[in-house]
Amino acid sequence: MKIIVTKTQFILKWLLLTSIGLVFWCPPSHSETKVSVEELENQLKSKPNDKKVMSDLGKALYHKGDKDRALELLKKAIVESDPNSYLLVAQIYREQKNYLDEVRILNLMLPKHPNYPRGHVLLGDAYVNLNKPDDAIVKYRQAIDISPKYESAYWGLFKVYEYKKNNYESRIILLDLIKNFGNRAKYLNPLCRLYSVDSFFEDSITFCQKAIEVDPKFVDNHIYLALTYKYAQNTQQAEKIIKSAASSFPRSEFAQQTAGEIMTERQNWEEASKYYLACTKRNKKNVSCQSGLALASFNIGKYDMSNRAFLAACLLDRKTVTEYKRQAAVLRINKKTDWFKKFTDNITKCY
Repeated sequence: MKIIVTKTQFILKWLLLTSIGLVFWCPPSHSETKVSVEELENQLKSKPNDKKVMSDLGKALYHKGDKDRALELLKKAIVESDPNSYLLVAQIYREQKNYLDEVRILNLMLPKHPNYPRGHVLLGDAYVNLNKPDDAIVKYRQAIDISPKYESAYWGLFKVYEYKKNNYESRIILLDLIKNFGNRAKYLNPLCRLYSVDSFFEDSITFCQKAIEVDPKFVDNHIYLALTYKYAQNTQQAEKIIKSAASSFPRSEFAQQTAGEIMTERQNWEEASKYYLACTKRNKKNVSCQSGLALASFNIGKYDMSNRAFLAACLLDRKTVTEYKRQAAVLRINKKTDWFKKFTDNITKCY
């Protein structure tokens, strides 16, 4: 199935995944603000060109929520030798979703502070918000060239490659992160997944096992390890791992669905039915689980459950009606007239 990622979805994914946040500068709390806005305004009247007073007043206004006035003052208070003075302005532009001006102000700063890796990373982030991932890649790589141990640059680069579905580059970045910063869950978890989905069996087993050691409560690691064994034709080990995962994580829709799929491949219909049912209880709109439950239940003679699951599936996705009709035909051939009628009556509801 082709997955289409919109600009909005990309940005939302970015915000959910990011571990560096959007904060350039933390404004002082009310208790830390020693001079009132009124006092600062009076000081500025007497010293209209004092950038320190402008900056202090801009920060105070920001704290009070007057971002427009704060922005005007902070722009005037920029000091070329101080990169943070640019970042205060860039932060407000970002909060206002004015990413073009954020890029502009960061591009004014970087020629004056070319070896400031944080500036390159923040500009990369801004390009992400403008849906310009290739420009973001350039800035993140510049930050890494300047500071090979600057984690945020690697992490930003990884997320862009994730968006571009470039699994190879994503894996390389994660391996660099592990090399530089150690076996952390936030690196190992996606690396386990990427090696598994690309069928690198040995690497997948190695890194999924490491991920489980570091983050045993993250269910996806167990699931991808099971799937790796399944892809490698070691179905016995796959079954053992996925059953354990489904039992240990009963609230995981992904675990229950995968367990159902593996049991279906082994034609263990009783077990498959159990896992698919658990999946539908977690999410009744999961078409795969409804379809799986319908077929598994049919194969163990639970026609009522099968009929209800087939109907639920076809109401969610009409393409599933083909299998519904096929099983109804089996009932007709086997002279199960009453069930055949019940199935066909429900099939008409799918249109």
